[in-house]
Amino acid sequence: MRNLFKIPFLFLFIAALMGLFLRYMMMAPVPGVTFSYLLHAHSHVMFLGWLFNALFLVFVTEFTDEKNFKVIFWILQILVVGMLVSFPLQGYGLFSIVFSTLHIFAGVAFILLFFKSVKGQSSLALSLAKFGLLFFILGSIGPFYLGYLHANGLEKSNLYRFAIFFYLHFQYNGFFYFGVLSLFIKLIESNLSGPEYKQARRGCYLQVVACLPAFLLSVLWAKPSIVFNIIGLAAAVLQLIGFGLFFRSVRNHLARFNRSVRVLFNIAGLCLLLKLLLQAMSASPQLAGMANEYRSIVIAYLHLVLIGVISLFLFAWLIEKRILDSRNIWAISALLFGFLGSELLLVYMPWSNSFSITTPGTLHQLIFTFSLFIVCGIGFMFTTLFSTSQR
Repeated sequence: MRNLFKIPFLFLFIAALMGLFLRYMMMAPVPGVTFSYLLHAHSHVMFLGWLFNALFLVFVTEFTDEKNFKVIFWILQILVVGMLVSFPLQGYGLFSIVFSTLHIFAGVAFILLFFKSVKGQSSLALSLAKFGLLFFILGSIGPFYLGYLHANGLEKSNLYRFAIFFYLHFQYNGFFYFGVLSLFIKLIESNLSGPEYKQARRGCYLQVVACLPAFLLSVLWAKPSIVFNIIGLAAAVLQLIGFGLFFRSVRNHLARFNRSVRVLFNIAGLCLLLKLLLQAMSASPQLAGMANEYRSIVIAYLHLVLIGVISLFLFAWLIEKRILDSRNIWAISALLFGFLGSELLLVYMPWSNSFSITTPGTLHQLIFTFSLFIVCGIGFMFTTLFSTSQR
């Protein structure tokens, strides 16, 4: 199934192109194209076409005998293509809802088959993969609840946004995060000493437990009782402690990787630490309100997690497994340059009016330019998958 990794990379490239086009529309709206519809397509293809597909293939190749998964994999691809076509045309319409709902059912079918295939196996890496998949199922409650709210005319209610954030939280903080964490552990698990293994397991399980109440950090913008802030802060601190324990147990094993892989793991780890610190800070009512007020801050945070943490972890793993060519250092450098530049500008955007350095138009042009570096980097990595698979 190694050759099938071209497919999630193709969807990643398509999602990146859509993101670039969305950036262009911030400068010059395109007649006949609905921004919100294309945004929905961008997020679904990134989540399901890139990350879900990549983790599907990784879990199957690493933990199973690969025999029984091809049919369900191709069904999932048909459904992602259906969303790729329907969302830009109708947003959350009949066909897009049908395709996304069927994808959830097919995803659950894959999870059940995966659990059956790994029955009797035991390892920390597999446990984390299972937790990630369970978080996928838990987060999928969100879209079904959205359908109920939509049917009852509650699209403008806080509950509608709660359901969206519920889905997002348990995907990128649950499924995606513990998915890539399981891959990293799989690479070094056999080399951990007894005390290191126990500490790594303790750190991982603390993060798993904290993931559940950490969802409350996503709803603090609604200004609930201060109790929610306290619980959210406790969850964020628990995740920081868990990450600290995990890092202490594995840091001495990073030297076993080649330079490209080690650099990517280190950058992803720094992004993860920043993400955890921002989570803890967001327990402040003032900062939670600011994040809700400024959309660019939310986008920067999502990109920090999905690109800076999850995708960089996956790139490093793919290089280590010789699926992705490590010689494409300029492509990865271009992606990192574009990512860092766009992140800084997105964070700067809410306060840009206080300075005379840039106008709003110039700022959007700069973000578009940095996004172009991301697309070029991803595009070149995608093309090299073909030459790598032929060697």
